[in-house]
Amino acid sequence: EKKPYFAEFAVGYDTQRLFYTQAAVGDNNLLGLNKQLRAELEWSQIGYRAELGLTEPRFFGTRIKSHTALFTEKLEELNKDFGTRTYGASNAFSRELAKNLTGSLNFRFEYREQYRTDSTPIPEEDADQYQPRSILVGTPGLAYNSTDSFIRPTRGIRATGSVDVSSGMKNSLDDFFKYRAEIRAYHTPIQRVTLAVRARVGHIDPYGSRGRIPEDQLFFLGGTTDVRGFSENKLRVDDQGDP
Repeated sequence: EKKPYFAEFAVGYDTQRLFYTQAAVGDNNLLGLNKQLRAELEWSQIGYRAELGLTEPRFFGTRIKSHTALFTEKLEELNKDFGTRTYGASNAFSRELAKNLTGSLNFRFEYREQYRTDSTPIPEEDADQYQPRSILVGTPGLAYNSTDSFIRPTRGIRATGSVDVSSGMKNSLDDFFKYRAEIRAYHTPIQRVTLAVRARVGHIDPYGSRGRIPEDQLFFLGGTTDVRGFSENKLRVDDQGDP
């Protein structure tokens, strides 16, 4: 019988993270109970992320898949004058609802710190954003996939939609709904020629008394992974050149 242990390693470069490396080790059959234990680390020129996760493919004997994780992350993304440190835990549930359709429900707790990456003083009106924040997030979602291949699809549709219901535990800065949707479609009119189109949308709707969203929770665009021809995160900038 094949041993259930595994190790993975990768190195690469992209314009979002620059040089990066990833490593993971785990057990696909923890204690013979058909559970996966996985520890992974990603380090790049913009930060790192470490996660320890346990996956249960049949939660309490049902057809629901469960994934529980502890994580820590530090990011200083390109062309931003701030960085973030995050510590937290998450629990995600997913189940196939119909052919090609999967539903999910995720819960996450975050302890988040935002800090400046340059010598610019913190604006007085933004001082509360740079205090440590504790956040609870619930995320229902749907995913549809009718493509013929995960690696090289030639026909079909992939579509996802979700909404983060975020609540700050001691402040209203993180009280918002964050909506995301994405669709990818593939069509092959003749052999060896596949046409692909991708569209996505995001929207944030605050419901707290402040009606203001912290910088580290906003959407940013620009770079080869979304809008090419613009530097990372610099599709739109303010008068000071900050995204």
